Amino acid sequence: MESLPRGATVQPQISEKQLDVVRSLVAEQPDALLFELCERYQQQTGVVVSVTTMHALSATLKSAL
Repeated sequence: MESLPRGATVQPQISEKQLDVVRSLVAEQPDALLFELCERYQQQTGVVVSVTTMHALSATLKSAL
């Protein structure tokens, strides 16, 4: 396995269904903190995501606007 070039990041593999869940969570509570979104995401899906992953999901939503 080869290392990524310096400064390169791995893009998260996010399904459209997962993004829809995050989209609805943000719509319900737009001022929620990332850790709160992580907790609510876990409650709805049973999947634990990190704050970093939630940040990436949120950024994906913002870039889609």
